[in-house]
Amino acid sequence: MDNYYARLTQFKAKMGDRLNTTLVSVAELRTDALWLWAKASFSGVILKDAGVARPYSQTLDSQATLSLGGGPAAYALSKELLSELDGDILFLVSEDALGTRDLHPMLEQLKAEPLWSKLKVVQQKKVHEVGFYWVQYGPLAANRMIDDLERYLVKQQ
Repeated sequence: MDNYYARLTQFKAKMGDRLNTTLVSVAELRTDALWLWAKASFSGVILKDAGVARPYSQTLDSQATLSLGGGPAAYALSKELLSELDGDILFLVSEDALGTRDLHPMLEQLKAEPLWSKLKVVQQKKVHEVGFYWVQYGPLAANRMIDDLERYLVKQQ
């Protein structure tokens, strides 16, 4: 845990003022829908600890995500509401846990949606496909997430 907090302290220092003004969105591509990960999720907790700002749609608590028909940490987003995942950076989990399903067709369908191309994050080419560790738990997953934050937020100044 000491290493985790030390890495986050370094990350925050490197981000400086941009930390409060950079909206980071997290979504997972599944065979049934695109899911948004809210603040009670693993990635939501890591991003909160990192001091990263999130779009309103991803600051919902467990009760709100449950009321939207999701679980306590995530909910499915209809294609009509794609704008709710817009931000400055989008981390898109585009692989399944076991690597047994090809999600490429779903990704191509998502990219073909007219509202997808209207997203600022898409237009600015700030959509980053990341691994399933963004929706896992544990210190290894947390460290890989911090690696991604460094790679895509700090290094793209």
